[in-house]
Amino acid sequence: MKRALTLLLAVSGLLPAAALVRSQRPQAGPALSSAKVAVDVSKPAHYKIPRTIFGTFLEPIGNSTYGGLWADLLENPSFEEGLWNAENFKKMLDEQPTLIRSSELGLPLPWEPLYYDQQNRYSSVWNDAANSHESLLVMGLPEAEVGVRQQIYLPIHRTRAFTGHTSLKLLSGSPNVSLSLRRRNHPEENLAETSINIEGSAWKSYEFQLDVPAGKLARLEPADFVLSVRGETRILLDQTSLFPNDNIDGMEPEVISMAKAMNAPVIRFGGNFTSAYHWRDAVGPRDQRAHQLGRHLAEQRRLQLAQPRQPPAHPAGGVVLGEPERGQ
Repeated sequence: MKRALTLLLAVSGLLPAAALVRSQRPQAGPALSSAKVAVDVSKPAHYKIPRTIFGTFLEPIGNSTYGGLWADLLENPSFEEGLWNAENFKKMLDEQPTLIRSSELGLPLPWEPLYYDQQNRYSSVWNDAANSHESLLVMGLPEAEVGVRQQIYLPIHRTRAFTGHTSLKLLSGSPNVSLSLRRRNHPEENLAETSINIEGSAWKSYEFQLDVPAGKLARLEPADFVLSVRGETRILLDQTSLFPNDNIDGMEPEVISMAKAMNAPVIRFGGNFTSAYHWRDAVGPRDQRAHQLGRHLAEQRRLQLAQPRQPPAHPAGGVVLGEPERGQ
């Protein structure tokens, strides 16, 4: 009551400001006395402190998740634009300078053309995709092979068998699509190859298997994953993945082994970059789960989507993407 009256008088101009400051100074209290805490280990409590009160957490920074725990060997598996900030772009281009030209040809990084001298045979397509808002158009050439590739490192010391999925849509031409592993920067040398015949004209996900013969690839030797068409075929590409067959529910077995060796009671997937994650978004077939932006990027993407988009240079109709307000 006294403090309220003092404040009222000060606001009314009836009390000098200095008096108000003096009235709000904390008063000195009685000196604290020492205390004793006794612990009797012979009398345990009736409850137990759970081990899970302590643990560690995993966050998608660097290669802790992608290129780490998650066993998918491909980066940017849904061919999205705008996934990288300037620092990541610089690092990527420093490691692979040829990606500068790849970007100029209309490919989302780190994807590259199968043959650079074929020029621009690619275009991002919006609002026509398997599970987001964007896909990649690949336009074939007469009597030639046209495709995309990505440098990958296979855990060849553990397994030579790999299973993948890809979402495809046929626009015109032959329905046959080739998927292969080739020696890095030597597209003429196949290490393993299979093919898919696209069914109908709607989006569909296809599973494929690639087996590398013994002795074809050394440990830590890079290879190229290739997806290609022949002739004047035109297709749309979306969600594409490649996993070693010894993955554990999509996770990298060597990372799981190291995590077990930590003997951590619990490993939590969390942090500000996963603040928008909701378990409902991870239910159902993986290739049907829409990609979404994290909330920290949602406003930026909302502003981009609000701007009129110029039509692509080539005939084509389309990050994440999904609903910006829901929040990758």
